[in-house]
This record gives sequence, C-alpha cells and structure tokens, in this order.
Amino acid sequence: MYRFTSGDVCSPEDIRKPEIYRAVADNLGTWHGSLSIAAISNKQDLEAPGTHGKTSRPHPNLWSIMQSWIEALPTKTEEEKERQRVVQEDYNYLYAQLADSPGLDG
Repeated sequence: MYRFTSGDVCSPEDIRKPEIYRAVADNLGTWHGSLSIAAISNKQDLEAPGTHGKTSRPHPNLWSIMQSWIEALPTKTEEEKERQRVVQEDYNYLYAQLADSPGLDG
C-alpha cells in the first residue's frame, strides 16, 4: 500500500451507486496522480516483463499490471485457456496502439 485511506469497504450494492463509484474513481485518480513513479519503482528495472525493450516506462506500470492479471487468469479448462488467449490478444492490440503514447507524464 502506498498509503492508507480511511473509510469503509464498499459492498457490491454500494459500488453500483453512481455517487459512490464516481467518488471512488475521483479519489483514486487524485491519489494516483499524486504518487511519484520514481518513489515506487526500481530505476534499474525500466521495462515491463515481456516487453523486450519496447517501452521505457518504469515498472510497475499499467501494462505490467495488466499483463500480471492476464497471467493470473485460470487456465484449467479449454474454455478458460481460450478466454485467457482472447484477453491476451486484446492486450497485445492495445499495447501496440497505446504503449508508446506519451501519456500524462509527458
């Protein structure tokens, strides 16, 4: 955890309420926007796993986190393997289209 935010855990019913999910998104955006990536990254580890030098973004980043989630998907059945394959294809497409864009950090 980067820092603690006081409050209560949202239930599934809570998070469906527009006033709740908008407030959560707003607070997360503010929180993430205030973090220094240098403070949470290893300066020697400048690329996400599996990118093979394609990006110079510090790790962890959006792409490395999404890739970790894809790799964590269950793959016990053929249906699960196919789901992971499709999600990986979507990720690869988005990575190719967006990974080299400058983003908010310039």
